Amino acid sequence: TEEQKNLFDYDKRHGWRKPLNYSAQLDPQLFNQLARGNLNILQQEYSELDALGMKQSQFQFLEKYLINQGFQVIYAEDYPIGDQIKIFKNASVIVGVHGAGLTNSVWSTNCKLIEIMPQKRINRCFEWQANICGQEYNRIYYDEENFSIQSIVSDLRDLID
Repeated sequence: TEEQKNLFDYDKRHGWRKPLNYSAQLDPQLFNQLARGNLNILQQEYSELDALGMKQSQFQFLEKYLINQGFQVIYAEDYPIGDQIKIFKNASVIVGVHGAGLTNSVWSTNCKLIEIMPQKRINRCFEWQANICGQEYNRIYYDEENFSIQSIVSDLRDLID
């Protein structure tokens, strides 16, 4: 409806995007990393965690670990598509729990993609995408019933060192 359209911003460069009162800007630290072409990204959409059997607090523990390892946490949905492409194009490592947010890795070149996935929901779409894009692909499985964030962190440590 016309009323709904007025809630969103439209421009020729990006098309329909975030609500009018919403703005996200790349912070200076992220721009500096983009300029150097060396960016490690943790990508996730919180809305997908419950469906994957991971609590938000467990993911936040993972976030803290990766930030301490030099990763930048990115919520791609907060950025216009042009900025998403710039961000992911320069990524050297992308880590994320299986979900739509990992689709942005398609913009990356010479990148290592690490997908965290529940054992009972095997979906190889991002593995195939990584192979098509010439990226290194690794998967870390976790058991939803006997979840151990320490096990995921241990596996990550082996892959990012």
